[in-house]
Amino acid sequence: MIPGIRKSNVINIGSRFDRADLFTRVQGIPLFSRASPLGYGLIEGQRTRMRRAKIPGMKQWMKDTAGLGIVFWLMGYLASLVLFFTPYAGIMGWILAAIFTPVALVVTWWWFRSREYLPVQYYAGVGVVWVLIAMVFDFLFIVTLFQAAAYYKPDVIVYYIVTFLVPVAVGLYLNRSPGEPLPKAG
Repeated sequence: MIPGIRKSNVINIGSRFDRADLFTRVQGIPLFSRASPLGYGLIEGQRTRMRRAKIPGMKQWMKDTAGLGIVFWLMGYLASLVLFFTPYAGIMGWILAAIFTPVALVVTWWWFRSREYLPVQYYAGVGVVWVLIAMVFDFLFIVTLFQAAAYYKPDVIVYYIVTFLVPVAVGLYLNRSPGEPLPKAG
């Protein structure tokens, strides 16, 4: 046995796992508990946060990734075309980020709120596809079309990072336990 692990604290969580089917307590703190630095999981006698994930079919996945990704990119693209002909053209990336980040968060939350549990990996995959859509469309319809070689400034890099983080943040929010308070800042 590993030092600090007592065999009496081992919990068998089912036959889904091959060799790694045992969770144990180390120094009195259950692994994968709220008190554990490793996160949430199964603790004897407690309700579990691990739910069986129902992964959507290909049609729903395409709507989640390509559908929403193209809609969000198109909203920003059209707004940038309008802002391009104003005195604010030099800072339009930051203006669009300030306006469309909350919009994207709300729309993404609304889109996924009624779904059954989806793993965070699903939301991360959605974020990766959204970033790829944004990068390819930006290159095709901004850099190539308008010969804007100096397009990739800090605001665009922040835009790509936020595009990935929006579905991940929504997924983390939706996957928290019902009634679980949001973490306090500071």
